Amino acid sequence: MSAEVLISYNYEAPGRHRIYSGGHGVYLFSRDGRKIFDGLSGSMNANLGHGNKAVAAAMASQAVGITSVPSVAGDVSEDCVFLAEKLCRYLGVVDNSCSFASSGSEATETALAIVWKYWSEMGRPGKSKILSLDGSYHGCTLGALAITGRSEEHVDVPILPGLRLALPSWDPSDDSRVSAALGELLASTGSESVAAIFLEPVMGLAGMVPAALNDIRKVVSICHSNDILVVLDEALTGLGRAGYQTAAEMYGIDHDLLLVSKGLGCGFVPIAATCIAPQVSSIVEGALPSLRHGHTSSGNPVAARIASAVIDELEAHNATHNARRMESIFKEQMASRVVELHEKCAVRATGLCLAVETDDSVYAQRVRQNAFDLGLRIRAIDGNIIACPPLVVTEHELAEMADLLSRALLMTERTRPAEV
Repeated sequence: MSAEVLISYNYEAPGRHRIYSGGHGVYLFSRDGRKIFDGLSGSMNANLGHGNKAVAAAMASQAVGITSVPSVAGDVSEDCVFLAEKLCRYLGVVDNSCSFASSGSEATETALAIVWKYWSEMGRPGKSKILSLDGSYHGCTLGALAITGRSEEHVDVPILPGLRLALPSWDPSDDSRVSAALGELLASTGSESVAAIFLEPVMGLAGMVPAALNDIRKVVSICHSNDILVVLDEALTGLGRAGYQTAAEMYGIDHDLLLVSKGLGCGFVPIAATCIAPQVSSIVEGALPSLRHGHTSSGNPVAARIASAVIDELEAHNATHNARRMESIFKEQMASRVVELHEKCAVRATGLCLAVETDDSVYAQRVRQNAFDLGLRIRAIDGNIIACPPLVVTEHELAEMADLLSRALLMTERTRPAEV
């Protein structure tokens, strides 16, 4: 028996895995010779598309230099220092410090460690509980899973008890859904045991659901007034996908910690960053004993060099502005098409965080399969059909994706079993 790759979140029958052998721009090429529009940008992270000569050159140059110097125990590479400065400048948080890891899950774990270290240094170690929203996703490591608000992610995993305090998910049409629930919870339990709130400004796996502007602003204000640290999980939206450098910029809110990952490496290398505002970093960085949290690849110089080149390329392609421009174009292209369907569908777009919402998870999975048969790679989660094309997608390419998605929706409806 030959070795196989264990594929998680697998909806396919054994032996039906889709195997890719190449890629260029917004397209993937399968082993069996098909050209597939990558409407997911890898794992919502290939924001520059597939293949980039400038990034490849940076990768090659550093590979013959420093291979590994982790940013722990007093050591750090020059590339890591340079990336921290460039990233914070690009995100508009020039006074922040950065801790680098290899994934969004690790960035969440780093944030948890920093939050608890901060309150310990402030003489309030009893502040340990974490607020998060139902439907939220913060990663698949144990700490990240424990504060994730998707119960299906907890199957077969013993979740750390008593850590998470639950709040309802965002409702884009409700200016007080989460903030009202937060006020009621704090009125009932107080805030002395609450360390932080973790927020996705746009909830990706919940179906690209954005916060209502006034609701998220009120949540942040309530937390600041009650000594609760605000952690913005922008693994998805950071570095341009929401049409702004951060969703925090779009909403006009501030943070104590800000997490970015997918857009930082753009799929070329595993890297993530936890950006720490000065009111927190000044306490944690001066602590004795120091923060005891780091990894073999924390601040890896090859990853740092590549991420630096990625930021240059995002700037060169004006990727953030393009994402914001494509939002309205996608809405226009899809609006008339979904009206023709009998299935109740709603189109959502925040930058290039795109979704078609249905009320039927089986229907959504059939749309996903039909889309692939037509040459489009997308994802279906619950009743939501999700797309995240590269931020460099052109108007012509986006029209192609919208056409393929519309055809998949129509094909699914035509072949849907008649209701009895």
